[in-house]
Formats: sequence, structure tokens, C-alpha cells
Amino acid sequence: NNQNFMNNIENIAVDTETGNIFLIEKEGILPAGFRIYCITKEAENFKYYSGNPSGVKVKAAAAYNGTLFLAGIKDNDTKLLAYKTELKTVGERNELTLAPAGETVIATISPEGQSGKTDCNDIHADDTGVYVLLSSTSLKGNIYSVGQINRYEYNGSSFTEKAKVGCVDKGELQNGGIAFNDKFFSKPVAFTGWGNDCLYIADDGINIDKEASENFR
Repeated sequence: NNQNFMNNIENIAVDTETGNIFLIEKEGILPAGFRIYCITKEAENFKYYSGNPSGVKVKAAAAYNGTLFLAGIKDNDTKLLAYKTELKTVGERNELTLAPAGETVIATISPEGQSGKTDCNDIHADDTGVYVLLSSTSLKGNIYSVGQINRYEYNGSSFTEKAKVGCVDKGELQNGGIAFNDKFFSKPVAFTGWGNDCLYIADDGINIDKEASENFR
């Protein structure tokens, strides 16, 4: 393995059930895509396994009980994908096998008629489901910054959407934007922790150009 591979890591996911750590490279490191590494601790040593997913531009990742969850772009859609992971040694190579195990399209949260993209900022997975943290921002034309959590039930092979929370009504777009409302997300950036049936989320808010109304922030 390249000793400098840590410089190329863009996403990290920790499986709290197995103890395995997944490191995901930046896109464009390899001509054929990028690698995902899995680090395990066996006895007193760490072992590194690597594998290559195909056709997905990863934006966020999580892992739970042997399944790796990725959010990103695949087939020109924003999707949540699941992969069953298997670690094996072939000769002198430690290989990470990623077997596709379900996917679902994540719908845009941009206001009606707006072309702003929906970003997948983070994922959390546990025995209650898979949670995807989304945001959408526009600072040109109509001004808005919104966010949402989607919760999915995962049965080992497919996803079922169970809830969407935290986003303002798409009909709130008026007078050139969506007014700030502290009852909803503005720009959620990451899950920062979980416990006691709670998820903790960092919401960055947003800085608006001085020419824009401070009601849109």
C-alpha cells in the first residue's frame, strides 16, 4: 500500500458493531475511480484491506454491522447505497469486497422550480435505521438555505423511507427567497454525536452577501 494514502482520504466511517474503520479516497486519485480501505485490528496489529466501488461519486459514508452505506451521485441521480462488506486475503493481497445490497434515490429538497442541487452532508446508521443529512443553498436569484434529515429503514437488501424532518415547506419561497426560521434547519453540516435516542447535529447557518436582506441567513 502507498504509505501516503492517508493524504488522499476524504471520508471516514466507523462500524461500531465490528470495530472496522473505512477510509474513502478522494475521487480522481486512480484513473479507474478510487479505493475504499478497511482497517481492522487483529491481535496487536492493524490490517489494511482495499477495494474499488464502481460508478458512484461518494459524498458521505457510514457503516453498521458489516454494511457500508454511501450517499452520492450514481447514474446521474443522488442516491443512498448499501454494500455488504467482506474481508479476505488472496495471496499477499488483503481485499475488501463490496457487494451491492440495495439503493434508493434521494429526492431534492430545493424549493419548487429551483435548480439548486441537494447535497448529502453526512450519514448515521444504527439499529433504528439510516439517517441522511441534506442541505440545499442558493445565493443567486432566489436566496435560500434549507436542510433536512431523511430516515430510512434498511432490511438488508432495500430501503424504505420512513420520515423527513427539519425542512421548511417548499411553498415558503417568496419575495426573492425563504426567510430564516429557527424552527428548521438552515445549513446542517454534520452529525456530531448520538446517544439516549438523540442525534446531535451541527447546523452551520449561512453568511449572506451584505447586499441581501438579513432576513435570509
